[in-house]
Amino acid sequence: EQALLEIGNAHGNELPIAAIKELKTNWSEFYPELERIIDQFIAADTSLTEQQESALYFGTLLSAELQYSPALEKCLQLFARNDTFLSPLEGVFGDVLTELTPTLFYNVADGNTQALCNYIVDGHQAMYCKASAIEAVFAQYETGIIDEFVLSTHVTRWLSVFSAITSPTNNFLISALADSC
Repeated sequence: EQALLEIGNAHGNELPIAAIKELKTNWSEFYPELERIIDQFIAADTSLTEQQESALYFGTLLSAELQYSPALEKCLQLFARNDTFLSPLEGVFGDVLTELTPTLFYNVADGNTQALCNYIVDGHQAMYCKASAIEAVFAQYETGIIDEFVLSTHVTRWLSVFSAITSPTNNFLISALADSC
């Protein structure tokens, strides 16, 4: 509780290092609280207090650092929403949406390429986070988790989905895919 309070009261460029270490040490106690906050955000993305937003932010990043694969489903649910400028998701995560979510997805997926691919072609509104998932799948290829045949199969599927309906999001995803290729 003290660590959550410290994280919730961090402002600006403050990094509550002692609190983060405490949460890592007590991850099995903290993670159920993080899941509850994620569920609350999914149900009503403007309902979190500043302290809960901080816990969501740091907890999600800790999931990536700890490579906590049981968090994959919750992370995919969390990031399956509008992630553009001034969206509630962007309000919580800021630049992390484009800078760190590829690492988050790669780490928590723990080789579960199919879950990432299903997320990418799902009809939700995420744009930047889908591009991050594309990067994570390419990283799986680069590290030998998947081979070129599997990657090509996924790329073909993504292209057919992104090309089926012309939209700014799909155009962006095609360019993100081209960049990864």
